[in-house]
Amino acid sequence: MDHSMKFRFVDRGGQLRGDLDDDLGDVLVRYFAARSRMDENDAELALEVFDDMKSLEYWLICRCRRDASRRPLLGAVDPATLRRLPTPRDAHSESCPFQQRRGHGETVVDPSRVHERNGGLTIFPAFVQPRGNEAIRGGSSNRRRTLPRISNVLFQSLDAAEVNVLRHDEYPGDRDDSKRVYGAARTLPLVVGNVPLALSEALVTLSERDNLGKVIMLRRRLEAAEGWPAGSRAQGYACCVVESVDFNRDRERYELIRRSSNYPLFVEARPHVFAEGIRTNRRAPFIAIVGYSKPQRHAAEVLGLRCFMQPCYDRNCWFPVDSRFERFTLETLLDWRRKTLPRNIRVDFRKPLFDSSVQVLNGQYGTHRPDFVATVMILGKPPFDVAIETMGIDEADYSDRKERTHPLMLQDHGLLVQHDLTSGRIASTDRFLSDLNGAVFHRIQPAYRSLSGRV
Repeated sequence: MDHSMKFRFVDRGGQLRGDLDDDLGDVLVRYFAARSRMDENDAELALEVFDDMKSLEYWLICRCRRDASRRPLLGAVDPATLRRLPTPRDAHSESCPFQQRRGHGETVVDPSRVHERNGGLTIFPAFVQPRGNEAIRGGSSNRRRTLPRISNVLFQSLDAAEVNVLRHDEYPGDRDDSKRVYGAARTLPLVVGNVPLALSEALVTLSERDNLGKVIMLRRRLEAAEGWPAGSRAQGYACCVVESVDFNRDRERYELIRRSSNYPLFVEARPHVFAEGIRTNRRAPFIAIVGYSKPQRHAAEVLGLRCFMQPCYDRNCWFPVDSRFERFTLETLLDWRRKTLPRNIRVDFRKPLFDSSVQVLNGQYGTHRPDFVATVMILGKPPFDVAIETMGIDEADYSDRKERTHPLMLQDHGLLVQHDLTSGRIASTDRFLSDLNGAVFHRIQPAYRSLSGRV
């Protein structure tokens, strides 16, 4: 392979750590050095590389000079900049975009969105994230929260399967969510160039009872590119519940531990965990989606190249939650539904996975995404929604964000109840249930007012 004009990763000790795919190199140039606008998917990819460079402490050898011994370095520094590093190497060539960079702040399309539904699931490019090391575990609460593109495959699959919904007569463990996700994948298009395939052709889901046979068969199909359009890079996904993630020193890969299996799944790059923190494993279990492909187009072996993990309710229920606080709120809601509601009232719980837009002043739109939405139904009356927010952090920035989004939730759903866990679980839950009863029973009819506040 000709490495002379590629971006190349190098660690602080000067050891080469791999090449950057040409297409993704073009994306980096457009995002960090050019003046043109770009779409959000490409912006996300550029920021994924930036995040990996920061967390793994890698530099990037610029591709502007052919002689590798003279090529200058780029370093990842906040806020989201690839900066020219002062090195004894030669400077960037006069034609290099990083020598003629735009000023920081000449913006591209905002890439910082959290969730947004789109029509198709696009294939991620042929880019191998640098392999991590055992010192890299978890992340920082200040780390950029942009989600990788593979997360959209997971969220659209969960949403299509309605795994993020617990109907009135459903409780965790009542259903096989792995089968539901695979069944829904038959309806989701996976776009390969201009050729749409059903996601189910490239996806396997593992229940607690499944071994890794499905994953092995998937990798064999991808190695042979069976059923894959000519000229495209065969890729696939495996989805399962994971109890923990750790670095395997012997294999120099990350391993995803499943409670029911002695055989973990291996991933080359550090898994990206939603809203990850230093104590990532304390929020287990997770729904994990692993992307499989050949690291290079002509490689023989298919590997797990990247992984995204979303916390879920428990290992038998893939209902997504964002934190241990949300898991406790959902437990409280299920207990309230079982013990408090009269038989003629039905309540479904839903975890929104995508942002909702609400029109505000001057024709502008604001976006919000409640932690949960309770849909209340009673015979002879129209259903209504109650937005439910778990407040688990007592920080100024967090409160400021909620002050902006809560009015939008009220405008969209009509009712909002907060489960504020910053003052202790017992007192806050008593207040939460009192507010929830008041919101529900006052809305239905005055006769139920006597139940308001009953815990």
